[in-house]
Amino acid sequence: MRLTNLGNTTAKKIVADMYVELVRKFQAPTFFHTAPTPSIHYIAPDLLPKDTHDFSVKRQRAKGEVREGGETEPSPLTEREFNDLKAGTVYIAVFGKVGYQDVYHILHWSTICNWRILSAGQYNSESCAKYDTEDEYDEP
Repeated sequence: MRLTNLGNTTAKKIVADMYVELVRKFQAPTFFHTAPTPSIHYIAPDLLPKDTHDFSVKRQRAKGEVREGGETEPSPLTEREFNDLKAGTVYIAVFGKVGYQDVYHILHWSTICNWRILSAGQYNSESCAKYDTEDEYDEP
């Protein structure tokens, strides 16, 4: 995942909560409705204007009881899931929310959704594109 500061001031206290979901070809990602534990809770360094920062997002599953803030463990693709990806019956969606503070100590947020396929074809990616948004704070 790549974070980019498109603004004119430093983005501070950047936090990302990201999820990874395998989605049926013609369905939309759940966008948190069935993902109670973040795949990754990531704290990024401050970003100067136009800077970028890359970080990895890997699918996780609850370790033990499913609860907010509970422990997670890696959940690699099974052979069947990989075969479904190759066959084009599913795609991978990576989505979440990134929050940050500007130099005026005002909190901002953006929601992000990216998707990947291994087989060409038509997929329901429209909801992923519509999910991308940000707060509507007008800077002074």
